[in-house]
Amino acid sequence: MMNKKLVGNCLMIAGAIALGGIGILRQLPPATSQGVCRNTNDLSAVSETRMVKFEQFGIELEIPRNFRTMLRNDGSISILRPGDFNLIRCLAQGTPVLGTDAIYPQTLRRQPNPQNLTLQEFAQRRTVGPNPKLSRASINGIDVVFAEIQSQFDVAYGWYEAPDVPGIVEVQSVNKASLMNLFDQATLLSQATEPLLLANNGAAQDPLMVALATARSLGYTPESFRVSIERQNDTVENPQRSTVTITQEGLLDDSVRGQRFTISLNKNVNGTWTVSDRQVTWRCQPGRGSQTYSPQLCL
Repeated sequence: MMNKKLVGNCLMIAGAIALGGIGILRQLPPATSQGVCRNTNDLSAVSETRMVKFEQFGIELEIPRNFRTMLRNDGSISILRPGDFNLIRCLAQGTPVLGTDAIYPQTLRRQPNPQNLTLQEFAQRRTVGPNPKLSRASINGIDVVFAEIQSQFDVAYGWYEAPDVPGIVEVQSVNKASLMNLFDQATLLSQATEPLLLANNGAAQDPLMVALATARSLGYTPESFRVSIERQNDTVENPQRSTVTITQEGLLDDSVRGQRFTISLNKNVNGTWTVSDRQVTWRCQPGRGSQTYSPQLCL
C-alpha cells in the first residue's frame, strides 16, 4: 500500500534515496483562498480494476481502475493513487496546494546490465545504504530480488528480467509489502512488443510500425496521454527515406510538459525499413527548462 504523510513545507516524491538518485524536493507555492488544489487526499481505490500492459518492461499489471500511470522524462513509469495524481497535476499547472504531502508511487524503470550480472549480483551492486536487506522470491513465475533500505525515508526495490527486454527492470516503492502486492497482480509477457512488431510478417516493411517499436524501446507509451504521430517521406512515390515524429503533450509531470521521439529510417533493397537515427527531446514546464523541444533534460 502506498502511504502519504505530511512532511514540513515541501513536497517530496520519495525516490532514489538509497540508490544514489535524488528525490524531488520542491517548495510549494503559497495557498490562497481561491483556486486551491482539491482532492489530493488518499482517495480510496475502487473495486473495479483494469489491465495495463507495460511492454517496454515486459509485464502486464492489474491495477484499480481509478489509479493512474505517469510517464517521466527518463522513460520510467509511476503508478499513482488518484490523490497523488491530482496533487502532481496541480503542481504541474501551478495551482496552489493547501498543506504538504509526500508521494510514494510505485515506479518501474529499466537499468542497463552491460556485464550480464545475475539478478543477485546486480541487486548487490545497485544497493547502497545502511544495512540493506536482500531477499528473493518467485511470484506468478517472476523471479524477483528485493532490497529493503531504511534511512530517513524507507524505500524498497525489486529487480526482475523479462524476455526480450534489454537490461534488468527495477521496481521501486515505499516498502516490500507494496512491491509484493504489485507482483501478485502481475503477468510476465512472453515477449516484448518491439521484437513482436519487427518479427511479424510485413511489419518491417511499414516504417511507421518500425518507428513505433523503436520509440517504445526508448520509453514511449500511449497510456493516459495525448499523442500525435507524423510521417514525412523524401518523395511522394516510392520513398527511400522517412521520418516519423511521435509527440506526447500534456504530461502530468511537475517538470516535463511533453516529449517527442524523432525516428529516421532508410528503405532497404528488399523493401524493409531500418532505423538510421533516433532522438528524444523534451518540452519543460514553465520555469523548469526549455519551452521548446530540446535534448536537454528538464529541471
